[in-house]
Amino acid sequence: MDNTAQNTGRQLYEEFRNKIVGVFSEESIAVVDRAFELANSAHGDQKRRSGEPYIIHPIAVATILFDELGMDMPSVAAALLHDVVEDTDMTIEELAKVFPKEIIDAVALLTHDDDTDYFDYVTAIKANPIARAVKQADLIHNSDRTRLEISESNLDMVQRYEKKYHKALDILKKGVESLGFEIAKDLISVENLETLLHGIDVENVELNFSTCMKSTVKLAETVAAYFKTTPADLTK
Repeated sequence: MDNTAQNTGRQLYEEFRNKIVGVFSEESIAVVDRAFELANSAHGDQKRRSGEPYIIHPIAVATILFDELGMDMPSVAAALLHDVVEDTDMTIEELAKVFPKEIIDAVALLTHDDDTDYFDYVTAIKANPIARAVKQADLIHNSDRTRLEISESNLDMVQRYEKKYHKALDILKKGVESLGFEIAKDLISVENLETLLHGIDVENVELNFSTCMKSTVKLAETVAAYFKTTPADLTK
């Protein structure tokens, strides 16, 4: 096996890891390290259609979640693992022996069964805050055309994927304004606050409202910024 892809992934992961040191606890970092090691090994020398080592993608998704949203360990670990079951020989049962249930539940939802309509799959993801955040970051990175060579021969495919990803993002943001292109215009209920950020304390709504709204703005701006210039990635 060519180890170039894995070595590239390890280098990128070390750069990402330096960001979470001092922010995550040692125990949380250990879980994230385990997620990376498993993903890097499972994806091996897989390539994306852009020609990049596949492991670059889950690291990029984890980076978006941490840099842009300040998401916690379960979200970052789920991001690193989100394509492992779908695109490698690893099973959800094997992952369940290694990672906490909240991560496994998210990865299970993020795994698309070919027998399930894609948009039904996306709709099901909405119910889980971790899976929803990971999927949105996944769609954002998949939509980054700067890594692709667009030509007349693949333009139609690019446009099809663009339409698919836009519709998926629209499904994810419906009913949860904080996770779409628009910032919530109305007061956010306690129930919706629970879905804004994984693990947020909603017992004291007044103290946490500003935190929620800051995250709302960050994600809305992130999604909008990516889609100003990026039709689609051809990898999925």
